Amino acid sequence: MELITYKKFNDEEIAIAIGDLLQKENINCDIENTNTFFDPSYSFNKANFNILLKIKNEDFIKANLVLEKFYQDSISDVDKDYYLYSFSNNELLDILQKQDEWGEFDVALTKKILKERGNFITEKDISYLEKQRADVLAKPEKIGLGFLILGYVATFLNLFYLFFPSQNQIYRLNTMFPILIASFVIWNLLYFKKTLPNGEQVLVYEKSSQKHALYIFILLLIGIVKIAYNLISN
Repeated sequence: MELITYKKFNDEEIAIAIGDLLQKENINCDIENTNTFFDPSYSFNKANFNILLKIKNEDFIKANLVLEKFYQDSISDVDKDYYLYSFSNNELLDILQKQDEWGEFDVALTKKILKERGNFITEKDISYLEKQRADVLAKPEKIGLGFLILGYVATFLNLFYLFFPSQNQIYRLNTMFPILIASFVIWNLLYFKKTLPNGEQVLVYEKSSQKHALYIFILLLIGIVKIAYNLISN
């Protein structure tokens, strides 16, 4: 089964350490460094999360439990001036609901702080919060206006090249770029997926946005018919 991105890191050593921890629990994983090209700024810019830790989507929940258990052992000696201690109870509950935006250490410490304050959060409560979060994240999105315009501009540019041809070699090569761009937009609208915290993958774009893929395809089809007509005519 395909491995998909579970966590992103800016430090390869941390990614390897987490990977080793998961493998000890029989969770197959792979580490991929997406910074494959020479980038002089990479060594100095630690904000780039280019290290991907990949596992099977069916192992997401198990991996979450493994990491939570691991970090439980490191929160007992946290100083009271740690920034989470200044959070209100509602803010801490928000962390538990949006665990995908926080690290496992902070999530584990959040549970500890709430417990110390007399707010006992059961696993059932956490499951409810996680389900609410998953429902929000699973909602399909509208396509960005810029991305949509790119698709239509590429399509109409392709039609322009076809109906107003030129024998110039560079001109003829340029006719391929609009087709590739429009095809990329169509693929993203129909098949691009996002991964939820539980490992489930859902389509990103809503049905109304996906309809634009059909419109763009029809316009491309007109171009294909035009190409076929030119070949037959010649």
